[in-house]
Amino acid sequence: MKHLLSAIVIITISLFTNETTAQEIKVMSYNIRYDTEADGENSWDNRKEDVVKIISKNNPFVFGVQEALENQVEYISKNTKYSYIGKGRDDGKTEGEYSPIFYDSSALELVNSGMFWLSETPTKPSLGWDACCKRVVTWAEFKYQNKSFFFFNTHFDHQGKVAKSKSSELLLTKVSEIAKSNPILITGDFNFSPDNCNYQYMVDPMLKVFVKDSYTNSKKVFVENPTTFRGFSIEKNNFSERIDYLFFNNNIEILSYKIDESNNGKNYYSDHVPIIILLNIYTQH
Repeated sequence: MKHLLSAIVIITISLFTNETTAQEIKVMSYNIRYDTEADGENSWDNRKEDVVKIISKNNPFVFGVQEALENQVEYISKNTKYSYIGKGRDDGKTEGEYSPIFYDSSALELVNSGMFWLSETPTKPSLGWDACCKRVVTWAEFKYQNKSFFFFNTHFDHQGKVAKSKSSELLLTKVSEIAKSNPILITGDFNFSPDNCNYQYMVDPMLKVFVKDSYTNSKKVFVENPTTFRGFSIEKNNFSERIDYLFFNNNIEILSYKIDESNNGKNYYSDHVPIIILLNIYTQH
């Protein structure tokens, strides 16, 4: 009997140490609208301090930004606690919009990173299919509490129908190649709504590689109006669509989803509003 009890204790300890453990982090995605004087009162210089305030207030561990030019990326980095990775989409250096990943280096260890283009030649600066603009995906491997996860950030083309379809396929293929079976997070402005065939393709559980939408899979949703592209005006308009997402794979649990609707009483601080997601990343001991 004594030996039997000892065996039960050993088995119990073994099972306990193989259980998954959760690691809670906060993530954000924010299309900040590129710096152009054509925006007049909504130009970057008139709203950049407020964009930084939104970021600092929400205090994510890691977040993806879209439509950021070099001066905007540098401004955010210099005026917050965040480091970043990413390059300009036009030349792979400083030209054109970035899809950067910002991260809190005191909480996350950057293990590896890279960038690829959404095109037939993803390893070099290139225009894909019928796209209007060159488009990129920035990715990073992070360690949090000695466990790895992969983060991808992108901005799909707003016009090319073929480009959106092919970009969806390429993104999932590259995510699988880079991250393999590790936990993944994908942020971005995808320029398609949930009723679009490309959204439905990405979340199709029949695919070998597919992802889930954090909004529709969150335990708690603190959102009255889920649209993310709204134009600058806080008044209702014809632009309202949900086109910004955080997609994820298995080993991740979405705890809460919200949108930050901060504004100056007249306008938002970008033509998009940011999404903020609290999640657990589960990893095996």
